[in-house]
Amino acid sequence: PGINILKGPSANQLSVDPRAGIRVDITENQTLKAAWGYYSQLPAIQYTIPGYGNPNLNLEKNIQYVLGHETKFFDNYSSDVQLWYKTSDNLTGPAINNPNNKFENSIQSRAKGIEVFLKKKQSDFWFGWISYGISSAEQRDPATGIWRYSDYDRTHSLNIENKKKITINIFKNIRH
Repeated sequence: PGINILKGPSANQLSVDPRAGIRVDITENQTLKAAWGYYSQLPAIQYTIPGYGNPNLNLEKNIQYVLGHETKFFDNYSSDVQLWYKTSDNLTGPAINNPNNKFENSIQSRAKGIEVFLKKKQSDFWFGWISYGISSAEQRDPATGIWRYSDYDRTHSLNIENKKKITINIFKNIRH
């Protein structure tokens, strides 16, 4: 368990965010894990500049949940499957309640997904990993209250990392 404290420049920008995670080894090669936490952040600076933005914006808030399962196999390989869900409130958006403000904390969003991760740990020659994620991100329109896919929705995500260890001995043929 842990706590993160965030204090912004205005009086309404204070947050105490609890977080917790647990890992349970089922066998030597099987692990279940779960995590939960509140996460707060300051609005982007361009939205809070006096005269242009709204210096009275609140902190943007997120709650995230994660369930996962890790498996180790052979000597150098492991897999990790994670299900996650995230809600966000107080995101900066257009002013709805007070037209004198250009921006307000008017946006809500939610996202969910699954990620599958396969890793080969470092050995004598190469190591790397591959991951694939599928997710959905939605945002509530502040004027109508209707949920729609977010402009930042990235349904599919494939990542590949491959590294090779190269050793060169430049002093091999030098004689004294």
